[in-house]
Amino acid sequence: MFNLRSTEVGGVNAQIVTSVTLVEALVDHFLDEFIGKSYVLTTSFGRQLVQRNANSFHQSWDERNLWLDKGFGIALSQFSEAKSLTTIVEVRNAIVHGNNQLTDRQAKSLFKVLELKKRLSLDLQSELQGRVIVLKANAGQLAIEIAANFVVSLDEAVAKVLED
Repeated sequence: MFNLRSTEVGGVNAQIVTSVTLVEALVDHFLDEFIGKSYVLTTSFGRQLVQRNANSFHQSWDERNLWLDKGFGIALSQFSEAKSLTTIVEVRNAIVHGNNQLTDRQAKSLFKVLELKKRLSLDLQSELQGRVIVLKANAGQLAIEIAANFVVSLDEAVAKVLED
């Protein structure tokens, strides 16, 4: 991820979408690996439980956080990069689902909108104008760095769990 540069991925939006997608894929991979190596699949009940809930494991960041934390002791929300990652996830969602504008779901909570406005400035040196996210030219590269730093923390947490 550290080698992903603006010349390799077209435009700021694409850099943000790609960064978040890669992090999600890695988190989902680790979650699937932990489930596969756990004892839960050794019983009929456990297999049914996993099968019936398989879609929810990857449905949202809240679900990923819940399953990794409660199931395997990896609390993604405790990573120092968690708030910055949440920022780029929210921006990705606005890009993909709102054409660079906050979706109705994102704009529902004034508190969350104000927090995102603050985090956009801190994390991506960008701004929120009404519901429109205005990304600066370097926002994509900043998103790549946030994602890469998060992945390093994730890798360290996974390695620690595997050691125990």
